[in-house]
Amino acid sequence: MDNYQVLFILTITKIINYVNDQELEAIKFHKILTGEYIRMITKKFQTSINSVLLLLGLTFLLSIFHAIAFAVDINVALMESTFKIMGPSKEDPKKFSTGTMFVVGRPLKSAPTKAHMVMVTAAHVLDSIPGDDAVIILRKKESDGSSKRFPFPIKIRENGKPLFVQHATADVVAMYLKLPDDLKPSVIPIDLLADDKIFEKYEIHPGDELLSLGYPFTAEANEAGFPILRSGKIASYPITPAKTVKTFLFDFRIFPGNSGGPVYMGYTNRQYHNNINLGESIQYIAGLVSQEAKSLPEFSSQPLALAVVTPAQFIKETINLLPEPDSESVKK
Repeated sequence: MDNYQVLFILTITKIINYVNDQELEAIKFHKILTGEYIRMITKKFQTSINSVLLLLGLTFLLSIFHAIAFAVDINVALMESTFKIMGPSKEDPKKFSTGTMFVVGRPLKSAPTKAHMVMVTAAHVLDSIPGDDAVIILRKKESDGSSKRFPFPIKIRENGKPLFVQHATADVVAMYLKLPDDLKPSVIPIDLLADDKIFEKYEIHPGDELLSLGYPFTAEANEAGFPILRSGKIASYPITPAKTVKTFLFDFRIFPGNSGGPVYMGYTNRQYHNNINLGESIQYIAGLVSQEAKSLPEFSSQPLALAVVTPAQFIKETINLLPEPDSESVKK
């Protein structure tokens, strides 16, 4: 068996293993299809057209597998774990204040394969609901597979004392959430919260497209109460380190009701570190919608159509302020 046949078998085996295992990290197949392997093949076959076509075909095949396995996962998962939250307004108790929240799973130390649900939103969303009670618009699965809008009351305070934790400097709060089994949504793994290392590893930069879910002017995508998906681009620089920049701008027109919604990325075949990383899928939460960007006071009446995003690193730090999910205080 010559080197060409070995390469072919190795490539197909890698693809089959990938599909079977559903690995979270993309197989760096470009390392097989470029560099030393390319040089080996071109030397043996004098850059035969068939060799190149086969390599391109295998690369394309792997990209398709990635698209099937990952391309829509974060979109669907976040659609299913993002909800409207509302309650009597601080400014006018006769009216409701509305925002967006999403659910992250925090692993139990005693059972890492299990996770406790954590509600994440912007701090000012809960500040605008000053009472003890709020309502989240959940969705209940029906026997025919459809989803039904299901308002569900929750406690956000106990006798005025917050049941949530708040970041010391960022517009983020987090709170454990307990829901009936038939109302439990999909949860986003905490590992999908991007920190500075993720931004730097994948060279996330101004001009990159991001996606966001929310309820602009309390609007819902349909009768089931799903959020509305919109997109925009990173509109400021630098975006790291988070502790220094605090926030970044998102070219996305924000409306009341968007606050607290997840802002996230989903890229395939991204170029970074001077490589086009064919077949790789990059999916992370970049942050949450905080507020509308403001101009100078003399132009305050002119909307900038820009959102201020709180980086996901602060979301992770806020979740870490909660007691461990398998502690006695949480079990009660």
